[in-house]
Amino acid sequence: MTHDRQREFLVMLECAAALPRPKLDYSQPPHSAFLSIQLYHRLLIAQASYMILSRSFAVGLLDGLLPVPVARDGGLSLTEIVGWGADLSVKNLFQAYCTYPHRELVGVMADLQMEEVFIDAEMVHRLDGKPMACEFIRLDWLGENRITQVERILRTNKIQSHRPPWKEEKENLKQSAWLEALDAWRETGDVCGEAFALPAMPFPPEMMPDEQEFWDGPMARAWDIGRPSFLNENVAVLTGEKESIPQKVRDHRRNEWKTVASREKILEESQEAIAAALHHPEPTDDALGSRLDVERAYRIAVERLGDPGRRFLEAFALGQDVTEAAIEAGFSRKTGHKLLRELKKSLSQP
Repeated sequence: MTHDRQREFLVMLECAAALPRPKLDYSQPPHSAFLSIQLYHRLLIAQASYMILSRSFAVGLLDGLLPVPVARDGGLSLTEIVGWGADLSVKNLFQAYCTYPHRELVGVMADLQMEEVFIDAEMVHRLDGKPMACEFIRLDWLGENRITQVERILRTNKIQSHRPPWKEEKENLKQSAWLEALDAWRETGDVCGEAFALPAMPFPPEMMPDEQEFWDGPMARAWDIGRPSFLNENVAVLTGEKESIPQKVRDHRRNEWKTVASREKILEESQEAIAAALHHPEPTDDALGSRLDVERAYRIAVERLGDPGRRFLEAFALGQDVTEAAIEAGFSRKTGHKLLRELKKSLSQP
């Protein structure tokens, strides 16, 4: 019996392989239409997977032969159905055929899997010349370790800092660049495509009631809700918009440095006022000593309260009283007085 099934199965594969391919010229549609075709093809695979697994499950209950993942989990779930179709091997398809030898249905699945090779090849072709998108797809979507490659494109591997460690350390600069790059990568577009209902199943066999319900339910919702998100996420990748991420990261870093320089200028101009306001018990005329005291004050303020602490000192140094500086920083006058007391105590210690 097994040898007969194997011969039948091989004949089905040969018939599917003999069909003209690709069935469409996938290079012709614009990006949004091509992505809709790709999503629709994935839904067809998921539907065929459900039909094969559910029918195998029904037959398996009678003869004790259940396909994976039914044998493992004792039932069907949407995640398992989609995963089974996405990772389908010839061996698993043959096992399902042995359990439920429906030539037409299993042949449809083989046909879908073979056609997917051409759709994936067109996707790779459309990504050609887009190194930023390719690396982030492998890193963010496929979970591969591509940190070194992405850093090379972003040029964060050459970042150096010549500032005191408590200000702008090299690793902090890299982390900031990475966060900006990820935000830019995950930012979706706004593709205004015309909405239309999920097309009917283009292949036999006739669906059973539960299979029709699966197509009209989860698959239709995946199309209606998922298609706009799928297009918004992927059209920007294929059009090359994501290749501007390195420039966005450089602009962001440049703005950060300008901000730091501006803060340092404020610090330089107001260090005497801060030192006097803090009533340092041992004032010094040495410029370096005064600067170090002010730097310590900023560092302590940031350690205690974060960025609001820095804003409080900057406002306080520009002549605002404690209440005004506290409002500028976004906390209470009581917190401002408490911070000044802590600074006086800390700076009075050697």
